This record gives sequence, structure tokens and C-alpha cells, in this order.
Amino acid sequence: MEASIETVWQCILKQYRSKVIEDSQINGPGIAIFLMKPPSDKGPFNCKYIYESRGTPIWDNFLNFSGKREIIEKAYDPDSTYLISVQVPDDKDPTRTIGNIRGFQYDTNEEIKWL
Repeated sequence: MEASIETVWQCILKQYRSKVIEDSQINGPGIAIFLMKPPSDKGPFNCKYIYESRGTPIWDNFLNFSGKREIIEKAYDPDSTYLISVQVPDDKDPTRTIGNIRGFQYDTNEEIKWL
């Protein structure tokens, strides 16, 4: 059973947006990461959640692998925005993931459009 990244995004935003906002306001600048694990005997999908602070190796890895590090860092203002990354298993190689990072405004939840 394949998890469409857009389907996962909609689920994460619907169910966990308030948790991400709370974590980002309490923990400071960082990124909320939702990592979908491949199907297992425990169910079709397992999701791991991490809130990673700015400047840590995991933060650096996610921004570097996004290919948009400079754009994201320029647009990200932790006083007015929060970041979420969603990663899903790659259909062709379930040991790898595909995903992206999106930013949102605290006051409107409007998505920031990266250039």
C-alpha cells in the first residue's frame, strides 16, 4: 500500500498542525518532521514525529537535502512562521524516503510559497 505524499500532507495538517504550532512556540526555531515508515506487521504505516531545533545536524540534513536551504532560511521567521517536513517511503526503494519542507504563517496557517 503506497502512501501518496499529498495524502499524508493533508492528514498531518488536519491532525497535527496544532501540535506543531505548540512545539514550535515552546521549543523555538526548528522544524517538525513526520517520517512515514514502510509498511510492517504493526500496520500499514507507522509515523515517527521529531521536532528538531535550528542548527542541529538533523536540521542541517533536512535543509540540505531539500535543495532549497537558502530559500527556506531566507523566508523562515520563527516569530511568524513554522516549518514542517513530511517524508514517505520511496515506492521503488522503501529504504529511502521522498518528501519536502513547507512553511506556514502562524496567524493564518497560509502556506509560504517557496520560489
